[in-house]
Amino acid sequence: MTRDNVSLYTVVWAMRTWEKISPRPVVYIRSPYPRFEQDVALPWLEQGYSVVQQDMRGMEYSNGTFSFFRHAGDDSYDTMEWISQQKWSNGVVFSMGISADGINAYCQSLAKPKWLKSQLLIWASGIGYGIPYDFHGGVMKEALVDGWLTSIFRPLMITEVKDHEVNSTWYPSLVNKFSNVDFPAVHWGGWFDIFQNGQIDTFLGFQYESKRPGDQYLVMTPHGHCIFSIDVEPFPKSETLLAVYIASKLFKENSGTSMNPNLVLKDYKYDKVNFYVMAPRSSNPDNVGNYYTSLPKFPTPSYTQYFLGSSNTISKLPGSNHTYSYYYDPFLPVMNWGGNNLFGTCGPRDQRLVEDRPDVLVFHTEPLKENLAITGVVIAHLTVSTNREDTDFTVKIMDEHPNKFAELITEGITRLKFRESVNAPKKAVPYKEYQIEVNMKYTSWIFPKGHKIRVSVTSSNYPRYQANINEFKPIKDWSILDGKIASNKIHAGGKLSSITLPVVDINGLPKNPDIGFNI
Repeated sequence: MTRDNVSLYTVVWAMRTWEKISPRPVVYIRSPYPRFEQDVALPWLEQGYSVVQQDMRGMEYSNGTFSFFRHAGDDSYDTMEWISQQKWSNGVVFSMGISADGINAYCQSLAKPKWLKSQLLIWASGIGYGIPYDFHGGVMKEALVDGWLTSIFRPLMITEVKDHEVNSTWYPSLVNKFSNVDFPAVHWGGWFDIFQNGQIDTFLGFQYESKRPGDQYLVMTPHGHCIFSIDVEPFPKSETLLAVYIASKLFKENSGTSMNPNLVLKDYKYDKVNFYVMAPRSSNPDNVGNYYTSLPKFPTPSYTQYFLGSSNTISKLPGSNHTYSYYYDPFLPVMNWGGNNLFGTCGPRDQRLVEDRPDVLVFHTEPLKENLAITGVVIAHLTVSTNREDTDFTVKIMDEHPNKFAELITEGITRLKFRESVNAPKKAVPYKEYQIEVNMKYTSWIFPKGHKIRVSVTSSNYPRYQANINEFKPIKDWSILDGKIASNKIHAGGKLSSITLPVVDINGLPKNPDIGFNI
């Protein structure tokens, strides 16, 4: 029973010693999904923990009204307090979760539960709005929002998300609240995951702003929620159980009691930041990349600008001015093909399939003379204009192979009315030039020599992102019948438009052969 008298359906798994239940540390899992399975509890029971699984408020057998994750902190606090009073608990609680369950776990720190001693957080985020959750650059992730809410039988809540297009406290977030965290944790993300950017930002908040700075661990694999199809060549030796291994150690060290001495786990070598360094799996003459590295922190990149110029070029040197124009029709958006998705296609797909149309601008460098490694956030700075009061601009960065294969690395989008802040939309003045920033999330990639850096710019990536109707009005009031064609321009040459890459020294990404394996 919560503080506001809502009953939450809860299942307890506890090991008996003959007829006696001994007090043990507890692993706590909250979920909106109907999956109270012994298989989830058994690995922790075997290690000597009790396990508590719980339906979120308003989901499955729990009472109350589902409210996304806005009650997750208080409901978790009340449950942990109850757990601490039970005979099968020694008062120590650990929590874990994947995806929505992981968001639940991140939100627990909003309430500062004193019983929580460590966490395992998989493919999730502790930052509510923005890139990691429902919106990116002010644009709703339509396939994610519509698909997920429909899959959990809450389609009517899609309207509620649209009502909160502008960032606000409606979205639970640990931003400016990381000091609530007073325990070590393991953050397991994926370069192609829907929560990638938010999970890394949350890890950095835990690592540098919490009461336990330096006690956090990050593991980034080249995967995500959506499983790559058989037509996407897998990354070699990319599977790993490192995050589970570290979490098992942290839970044991903070359990307040002796744990199962017979548990055998592989002895990994690792550091605070462990991530897969991606690269093409073919046409890679020096066989660079495609391995794990372990470092005490992310490498400090040399942010290097590559300028968009005339003749669809990209160069470190500013070129001659040129204005590129195209018409964006919301009735005929560019379709999504790969990337960080939950539904539909995902991963590093060949973007040529969606580029051969007049509203997609494609730029590329000359073939690289040396291998080029990047690790960090990729940012586009564009000078743009439109004849409408609002529109969108999307950017993708790709590795162009010698055979023209355009392998997607990462992408982003910015809605023009949110060019200054996602907290305050501003109408665009038709034909006025604006400087905008497009955040394309984190990545770690090595471009092999002989390959090209390839960039595409357009105004849609549907249905990953909602297609802008090119009208300045709240999305809750949109009608597809209101859609207008926009005449959009990208102003290039000089330093008007550029891509900023986080260039790092390849030698600063040493291979850790102890982590990855194939399945």
